[in-house]
Amino acid sequence: MLLLRKTLCVQWHEPPPECMQRTPGSQSGRILPLIPAINSPDLGRLRARLLDDFLRAAWLECCGHLSQFDIRGQNYTENPELDREWGWDNRSNRVALERVVEIGEEFDYEYDFGTTTPLKLKVLDERQGKAKSKKDIRILARNFKPDFRCRKCSQPATLAYVFDYPALLFCKKHAFIHEPEGEGLLPLVNSPRWGDCGYTGPYDEEYLFDEIYTPKQ
Repeated sequence: MLLLRKTLCVQWHEPPPECMQRTPGSQSGRILPLIPAINSPDLGRLRARLLDDFLRAAWLECCGHLSQFDIRGQNYTENPELDREWGWDNRSNRVALERVVEIGEEFDYEYDFGTTTPLKLKVLDERQGKAKSKKDIRILARNFKPDFRCRKCSQPATLAYVFDYPALLFCKKHAFIHEPEGEGLLPLVNSPRWGDCGYTGPYDEEYLFDEIYTPKQ
């Protein structure tokens, strides 16, 4: 069977890429590329909602917050009928992606309208071929986890103290010296949502990837 595969590059572009080289205790930016492939023999099945579900599962979901796509200045949400009661001219995220985006086009996505995590997405390409997976979306490539460092000892950081802004990054030892009761400590995970709201990582362990890149000697 020939399947049409749309490949989307998902990135958060704030601030510029050099922020991947983080300094101990720094929270100055999160650049995390994620490249999923969307497979379907029927383009009509490729709904924006499918992409919303994937982004939540892989990177974002913590408390069931609202979300929206902004495509060419038009917002697409889960419940546009309710939105209209508040005066917002939104459309349904059940729209087929092929109707609203083209190859090379960028569009925006936001999760949580309180502690918002914004993403910038881009359609990289499409091709015909045999899918190696029955899943609607699978990850082709993604980033390594940024090399977070403890602000006290410069060892790998695993926890963020989020009651300060910017968040303070610690190894486990120094995190509990700083906050013995553990209040305000969240795990440093490979997601642009780390340190926000109650996010502790993907709810589907299939999407868990915390490997840190180590250059070959």
